[in-house]
Amino acid sequence: MTKNKMIPTLQSRLATNPSIPMPKTDEPNVDPLTEANKVVEKHELQLAKAKRLRNDIQREQNKLKNIYPAYVKQYDLRFIKPTYLSTSRPVSKVFSEHKSSSNQVADWARRAVKRPPDKVDLSCVIAELESMNNPQLSLMKKHKVFQLRQIIEAKSYSAALTQMRAHLKLAEMMEYKDMLLLEKDKVIADKDKEISLLKASLEAGKGTDLKENALSLKLLDPTRSNTDIAKAVGLSRSTIATFFNTADIKKQLADRLDSCSDDS
Repeated sequence: MTKNKMIPTLQSRLATNPSIPMPKTDEPNVDPLTEANKVVEKHELQLAKAKRLRNDIQREQNKLKNIYPAYVKQYDLRFIKPTYLSTSRPVSKVFSEHKSSSNQVADWARRAVKRPPDKVDLSCVIAELESMNNPQLSLMKKHKVFQLRQIIEAKSYSAALTQMRAHLKLAEMMEYKDMLLLEKDKVIADKDKEISLLKASLEAGKGTDLKENALSLKLLDPTRSNTDIAKAVGLSRSTIATFFNTADIKKQLADRLDSCSDDS
């Protein structure tokens, strides 16, 4: 079959006017998708070449203006990360502080904070912080809120550090909640102990021998004052003090105090 030269190929038609649909053709062995991919590949190569040319021009212009790339190295991150996590200062402020204390190119802080993170460098510095038991990172790990992938895949160093601080804030809230629960449990335990002691005190004060009742109360709670016990059993404070000062009673109370110390 002779090729119809009056009908343009798909490649030429897409290159000149892609909005006009191609007419049907009986040309054998022509895959429209293959032809379309060729056009796309050609334009992608042209775009990549144009970008390289643009970058070369930009670099030459920057050299004339004494402006050089604002790279962020591992030694920069070793200072920036722990400083940022341990303070409430914004990312830009921390970068500016590091710029003033290190040998960086002009306008480094403003440009560096917008750079896409180097995943390898960022991961290495985070691993170093973990090996050094960094308290902020340890807290995030403890509460399982640290997401490494979210951080290293951020669009900029600013976004990565902001994401990390969000992880830290969540971990701090969880730590505070745990602390409140622990205090609550302690208060409940103390109240339970107090209730049990009061119940035991009521039972201990039912005997007919008032001094024995006083001794029972003292043995239950060695910290209870003689005045309080005297009122509870209906004897004078001096009587209770004299009774507790006898040799055998003193020994019982001393043994009780020793056992309390062992329990604590």
